[in-house]
Amino acid sequence: MNRQLLVSLFFINKRLSLTSIFLLFIITCLFAHTGSVKGVIRDNSTFSTLSKVSVTIEPTHLSSQTNDQGAFLFTKLPEGQYTITCFHIGYTKKEIIVTVKEGMTEQVEIIIEQGEISLPDVNVSALAGNNSMLLFNQLDVKTRPINNGQDLMRLVPGMVLAQHAGGGKAEQMFFRGFDIDHGTDIAISLDGIPVNMVSHAHGQGYADCHFIIPEIIGFLNVSKGPYKAEVGNLATSGSVEMNTVSTLESSFVKLEAGEFNTYHMVSGINILKSKDQSAYIAGDVLFSDGYFISPQYFKRYNFFAKYFANINENQSIKFSVSMFNSNWNASGQLPDRAIKSGHIPYFGAIDPTEGGFTSRNDYSVSHYLQLGKIFWENQASITNYNFELYSNFTFFARDPINGDQIRQKEKRSILNYTSSLEKESYFFDWKLNNSIGLHLRNDDIANSELSYTKARYITLARVALGNSTETNLGIYAQSHIHLTNKLSLTMALRYDVFRFIYDNLLDSTYQPLTKNAGVFTPKLSLEYTLNSKLTLFTKAGYGFHSNDIRSVIGTPDKEVLPKVLGIDLGFTVKPLNNVLLQFTLWQLKSDNELVYVGDEGIVEQNGRSERKGVDFMLRYQPMSKILIDLDANYSRGKLLDAPEGENSIPLAPEFTSSAGISFLSKTGLNASLRYRYVGDRPADETNAIIAKGYFLMDLVGGYKYKNMEFNITVQNLLNIKWREAQFETTSRLKDEPEDVTEIHYTPGTPFNLKAGIAIKF
Repeated sequence: MNRQLLVSLFFINKRLSLTSIFLLFIITCLFAHTGSVKGVIRDNSTFSTLSKVSVTIEPTHLSSQTNDQGAFLFTKLPEGQYTITCFHIGYTKKEIIVTVKEGMTEQVEIIIEQGEISLPDVNVSALAGNNSMLLFNQLDVKTRPINNGQDLMRLVPGMVLAQHAGGGKAEQMFFRGFDIDHGTDIAISLDGIPVNMVSHAHGQGYADCHFIIPEIIGFLNVSKGPYKAEVGNLATSGSVEMNTVSTLESSFVKLEAGEFNTYHMVSGINILKSKDQSAYIAGDVLFSDGYFISPQYFKRYNFFAKYFANINENQSIKFSVSMFNSNWNASGQLPDRAIKSGHIPYFGAIDPTEGGFTSRNDYSVSHYLQLGKIFWENQASITNYNFELYSNFTFFARDPINGDQIRQKEKRSILNYTSSLEKESYFFDWKLNNSIGLHLRNDDIANSELSYTKARYITLARVALGNSTETNLGIYAQSHIHLTNKLSLTMALRYDVFRFIYDNLLDSTYQPLTKNAGVFTPKLSLEYTLNSKLTLFTKAGYGFHSNDIRSVIGTPDKEVLPKVLGIDLGFTVKPLNNVLLQFTLWQLKSDNELVYVGDEGIVEQNGRSERKGVDFMLRYQPMSKILIDLDANYSRGKLLDAPEGENSIPLAPEFTSSAGISFLSKTGLNASLRYRYVGDRPADETNAIIAKGYFLMDLVGGYKYKNMEFNITVQNLLNIKWREAQFETTSRLKDEPEDVTEIHYTPGTPFNLKAGIAIKF
């Protein structure tokens, strides 16, 4: 490692010092407090603990949130009686009275009951630190219909998805002005297990979420921008944390059938269910031919098991296992000229042998320990992963005889470990929430391959083949300081160091190549709560994403871990008792715009880039059982090192919007009508080729009767012809004399009806 990087770890000129935060953490641990209240909050039906519950204690006007274990802590309380108020979206507000004695810690367990969604009960001061989207995340998980993994990711406000290679390939994502590809600029995790694959055979940060069973997701935490110290690599446009429930509300089985020979079954069964122990298993099976003329023969199998136990009042442990297997055929992206000329029908294919296979197994264990006023959590996970994909983007441009099909393949194992310490304390009259953490990840990637193939099974030539090892160690320190009852400051610093090892198996000599690199990412946010109706916030900080390991070796350091500087300025407000909205101005500047070219196995360096935008979110509850939501996002981006007129960022979304009206009912009828809109955007740097936008409507309805629920889903209600994934591509058809550059696209889902029944027991 570069000696200067080691020195700068402790002495950072004009930046936040990691050492100072660490010392602050230690010093404040030494302060004695008058009295304390520590507690845990549980769900009344599942007995499971609840995270991110808003907790206030009066008459001090102090507020807090439960951590991931459902625990909270208030310290430095003078002797006397206090009223604790708990609120969580979808639960009835609850108050209890506690008596605090000097030098003592009062322990409480609070059970809150599930109830109706109520916007009038929402207090915007429940937000904490840089978690400005928490209330919106909680509302959306509780109120929006989630039928598949795509619906789950669409809960991310401003997220646009596109599938362009059958149902089994990871979706292409667009977010905050980024064409994220399959996950280059957004960090995604499930129960603390990283979903993204670094230096993936198909693209950096590849995030296949199809192994996630949506019906067991209980919590979603979205962070826009690079402001979370806990998240390092890939978290430039933002991060998404998903968590499964510890206990199922009830066992269930759901059967669905739809058009295009689609059949789906998902089930979850409680094995143990008590306050101190819980265990359940869940499974998901899907078959579909898809809507293309060439059947996809898509098959997907998911299995998940989870066990939770309280060892004692201060310790708990979790185990989970998941298994996933998927294979499919695909029709790929089609050239506009081939459809317009009648060369192929609208849902046809030029190379029907595209498709692939993928599998993933995850094993995770986590341990939680409370040591006095310190919360300590450790988690370790192992992931075994296989991937094989066949694509043909250019048809006959490279090889007029055999065609241009490629195979991308890899096998990898991931070891992931995280440890974090949290401490709530006081420094004079300032209340502090301090945390320090460590993250270690090691990816061993075997036989990462790019080959030219024909009809899948004939290998024509190997372009790239190698073994890789990528190790990332990240450490961070963060302090959330309550300067007053209304003003809080969060400052953090993260340092990540990487070691890359690549062994080129096409080289006859055994000579593994190595490279080391490190990056500091300071972060700062300020929040001012005027009252229970209005909170102002601003954030600034750096994030980064690592380059593909095959491009890292032998490149300058600035191309290894390019940084992104983000700035957010916004507010959350309740202008009316039943209206919640948020408005944010933001900017993201990148050191280097990297684009992975999959069919050539290279990474293009497009230089510096800048994106500016506006995010708007609205939630409105005109009646107790009706909720209206609206997300609108506008952004403009440009390449800073390219000449004017050639500096557009290809496929970067400019205006996107989604909205819906939902009728919510515990029993009887429930329904949701939603739309998705994406505006036109440039498909190349000159804006000469346009990726056309679309407007779609979906309908989900259901009827609940006793322990049964009947449901119906209609995708593309208006049966609009639309283009899902779009690219500017140079290709050649079999009978064409030369290459043609134009828009290529995957036709989007037509009108699609699916119905099902769910039984709870």
